[in-house]
Amino acid sequence: MKNNRLHNFLKCIRWNYEESRIVRVGTKEKGKKTTYVIRGRSRCISSIAEDCFAMLLWREFKSTKITIFVDQPISLSNRKQPYYPDIVICKTIKNKEKYEILFMIDLKMDVNWHKNSFLKNANKLEAICKKMKNAKELKGKKGDAIGEKKKELEFVISPRASYDEVIINSKNSKKNKIKMLEASKNKNINLWVLSKGQHPNSYKNKKDMEPNDDDYNNLIKKMKKIIEKTI
Repeated sequence: MKNNRLHNFLKCIRWNYEESRIVRVGTKEKGKKTTYVIRGRSRCISSIAEDCFAMLLWREFKSTKITIFVDQPISLSNRKQPYYPDIVICKTIKNKEKYEILFMIDLKMDVNWHKNSFLKNANKLEAICKKMKNAKELKGKKGDAIGEKKKELEFVISPRASYDEVIINSKNSKKNKIKMLEASKNKNINLWVLSKGQHPNSYKNKKDMEPNDDDYNNLIKKMKKIIEKTI
């Protein structure tokens, strides 16, 4: 079934890729774009993609009991280095600066970096989620838009929580593309591919990406099942 939110999200990703090729500061002179300052490489849009995906998920749930963190460090009591999930969906524990982790996402633009072991990262995320469930204490920090001192946050994690990998586009990997798309159809694997076909950063071909509605809808169903049983 077509999901308009997913389609709009993919259009947003395409637009941001196109914008990332342009120098955005001081590029106009008397109403005309200057050609004297030119970008050789595009800006990285991964952070923008994280923000856009977090807003997409917020529109799916629209619950005041839910808080979504983006690129949130989470420290474990028995580990020096924190983990940095791209997206963390939490239940807000009433009247406390405390949150229950329900779902975490590692968001990737495409599959190029996977190389030969495309399930290795998905398995790694499952292992991290298990470590969090076994940890005695989970903590984090939250800043604000005007740069005030960061607040200490306390997290707990639901026994039902999951840590999944979400790949925006299946392009950039001829060898693993078919296997990865097949694996993403398996609801028991914590791997999801949101689109196939044209890469959103394509220069030559302006064809739209092919949204993978089934994968996205199944991901949302998985999330809602966990969230609805918790809040």
